[in-house]
Amino acid sequence: MDPPADIYSLKTISEWKCALEKSLNDAANFPLPMEVFKDHADLRSHFFTVGMKLEAVNMREPFHICPASVTKVFNNHYLQVTIDDLRPEASKISMLCHADSLGILPIQWCLKNGVNLTPPKGYSGQDFDWADYQKQCGAEAAPHLCFRNTSFSRGFTKNMKLEAVNPRNPAEICVASITSVKGRLMWLHLEGLQMPSPEYIVDVESMDIFPVGWCEANAYNLTSPHKAVLRRKRRIAVVQPEKKLPSSVPVEKIPHDLCPVPQPDTTGTINGRYCCPQLYINHRCFSGPYLNKGRIAELPQSVGPGKCVLVLKEVQREDIQ
Repeated sequence: MDPPADIYSLKTISEWKCALEKSLNDAANFPLPMEVFKDHADLRSHFFTVGMKLEAVNMREPFHICPASVTKVFNNHYLQVTIDDLRPEASKISMLCHADSLGILPIQWCLKNGVNLTPPKGYSGQDFDWADYQKQCGAEAAPHLCFRNTSFSRGFTKNMKLEAVNPRNPAEICVASITSVKGRLMWLHLEGLQMPSPEYIVDVESMDIFPVGWCEANAYNLTSPHKAVLRRKRRIAVVQPEKKLPSSVPVEKIPHDLCPVPQPDTTGTINGRYCCPQLYINHRCFSGPYLNKGRIAELPQSVGPGKCVLVLKEVQREDIQ
């Protein structure tokens, strides 16, 4: 058992050995009670052997599915899977797995599901091909019986909403949208991030996804989506003032295009040519849920006089969201 690479330099080899021995002694003297594990299902035995090839979600960058290898077998239940890296100075990305671990898949899974398989770093070929790669490495593929059901989607579909952990900041939970579902894997788009992030991959049984409302129910902060800024061209009603006629003009010579005096309408309809008196806008009124206070504030203090249909239509268009 090796200490994490990020803190390996903090102690000498002998100090790490002493720390490991102390931890093992403490675990033996103060074991966890069995009640802690009562709800955990027993792990089934795996059939992996060292050197077998498979496909795996890169846990350090869960935006890619990469070729991987079984590099250690600890016992009948646990093994180590390492993302393939062909560079001379390879940076090993390894994870502890068991037979039902999330994110490990048989070879050709990506090809069968129309998903891009990221070639190993340092791979020289243009197009990755599993047959050629296996010949190059002299390795066999892990058989399908080694993996759990890879087509189980649990009813998730595209465009569903949920809450999900940000893989780059595990303390942050964001609103997420499902952009694609392939077998038991989902691609999620996180909303509300300060820096744009590619869609990341999770298993349908991942412990990092939650139903809508989980954060509110558990008093946990949820990063909400950014509100889209809608830029709309503001239009203010321009109403021509009522024309004033000289007192000497006879009533019978008034042009037809001017507003006549409204006559009583027994049908209950409004004639589009009726004159509307000057309307005054109260900018301090309680606007209610259907009117936009910001738009009311941008209106002039009054509009009109003019034709009723024109005046009312423009005021309504500017007020209602």
